[in-house]
Amino acid sequence: MLNYTGRQLGNYRLLRLLGQGGFADVYLGEHVYLNTLAAIKVLRTQLVHNDLQIFLTEARTIANLTHPHIVRVLEFGVEVNTPFLVMDYAPDGTLRQRHPKGSRLSLTEVVSYVQQVAAALHYAHDRKVIHRDIKPENMLVGRDGKVLLSDFGIAVVAQSSRHQSSQPVGGTVAYMAPEQLQGKATAASDQYSLGIVVYEWLSGAWPFNGSFAEVGSQHLFATPQPLASRVPGIAPIVEQIVQMALAKEQQQRFKSVQAFAHALEQAKEQEQSTKLRSVDMPPLANQSLVSTYVKPVLPQQQYPPQIARDRSGGSGRQPVVGQPSVRSPQFAPMSAPNITPQLTPGGLPPVVVTPPVQPAKSRSHTGYVVTIVVLILMLLGVSCWSVSLLANKQLGSTNPGGITTPSQNPTGTSGGNAPQANSAPTSLPTASSGVLSKKIHLRCDSCNDPIRVDINTITIDTGNGRMLWDVTLTNISGNVQVFYLSDFTLQSLSDGTKYSGTGDILGVQNLPAGQNMEGNAIFSFVPFHGATYKLTAQVSGNGGINFNPVTITF
Repeated sequence: MLNYTGRQLGNYRLLRLLGQGGFADVYLGEHVYLNTLAAIKVLRTQLVHNDLQIFLTEARTIANLTHPHIVRVLEFGVEVNTPFLVMDYAPDGTLRQRHPKGSRLSLTEVVSYVQQVAAALHYAHDRKVIHRDIKPENMLVGRDGKVLLSDFGIAVVAQSSRHQSSQPVGGTVAYMAPEQLQGKATAASDQYSLGIVVYEWLSGAWPFNGSFAEVGSQHLFATPQPLASRVPGIAPIVEQIVQMALAKEQQQRFKSVQAFAHALEQAKEQEQSTKLRSVDMPPLANQSLVSTYVKPVLPQQQYPPQIARDRSGGSGRQPVVGQPSVRSPQFAPMSAPNITPQLTPGGLPPVVVTPPVQPAKSRSHTGYVVTIVVLILMLLGVSCWSVSLLANKQLGSTNPGGITTPSQNPTGTSGGNAPQANSAPTSLPTASSGVLSKKIHLRCDSCNDPIRVDINTITIDTGNGRMLWDVTLTNISGNVQVFYLSDFTLQSLSDGTKYSGTGDILGVQNLPAGQNMEGNAIFSFVPFHGATYKLTAQVSGNGGINFNPVTITF
């Protein structure tokens, strides 16, 4: 191996060797005029005249990639048939140096890295550029801590010479996709390689080991050892996502590398949400997901309602039945004699009323009067509450089934505004526990959806503050479908609050043609009786499906 330390390539003098890879050596270089530092990658190949144009074409493509998570190529050239590239210098090294082989990373760390790498790959794939050599050694740490992906197309550039190494394809065999081993790399090949990196970060080991031929054969035919056997306690959804990215057939992987990253992010959020509910808080402590409605409490006989008087000493005003208050007033028991509020000079009653002591005879007559007043107020309160419940029930019955399409007008008016019946949910009681048979079929008017989604029943569990939706997924296509519900959200039409569903139905699914599966989606809140919510759903995987939203009234 030639050592270029001290030599000049282009406008850069090579100061020292930074590292070595399978196809090139990297030196720290200094610009001879500007004194700025850069990383000089010298490829281990000699170009002849016919190969020079191939290298220049590939190098121009790489140099035109401008993205916050891609290392910039500043210059490239050929010195005495030796190709080299000048790139931004990342002084903090690579992710391989930060996390040596055998290191295990948390899911949060993995998701953070994957999101940044996926963003860079998505940008490149949109421009028809395939990386072909995804591995921690090619993930640099920038000055601001960002991950920078380097070496785009370097493997192909290095293989462009007829004097290439003995490896038949560009890349590193431990991370190569099956189709890449066969010389047919695509954008899905980069997703597979990133899946190998995720597997390694989570478990501390590669899924396949051995010689070049042995590892290549395992990539083509062997199933990776389950992550759960190496990482006890790993969430099943994480295992499913990684296995989907490592599918042997490209068509069974995620539609894009960003869809892979998004699925991992959702798995992380689901795991954190589960830990938060089970460790950091008691059930239903998340008040943003729990109804705040307070059921009306009728006054008890031993506590007569306090009568407030206005400044002029006029007649008292009755409290509104069913309206929750911050703090209930403390009333004197019925046995207290002759309760008469003492007015202040301004005409207002004092904060504390101390009943004066009266003879036993007056106490007896006053007690009868107070009892009669309490009974009258109780009858009025029950009547008002019954009328309110009856009105709400009639409101819900005007829309049989409680389901409308977005184009329908539930209020029956000619305007296109949102329904006004649910504009004040805090005045509505929550729905009662029970099973609702909804029979909702989600449709996608703008696509030929291969997946059918049917909502069969909705179980409202007020005791645990949640809803359980029984959902059936059916593969109506003629092929195997690998997918997941990337969005299953309810939004209140009154205040816009959104609630995201969880549950086994949102995991990665692998359905053969014509088969279906049944599972649950869980919403951690109880809807208001008579309130209307909009359901949106999206399927990701082998082609995205955005279903038409539907509205549901409880």
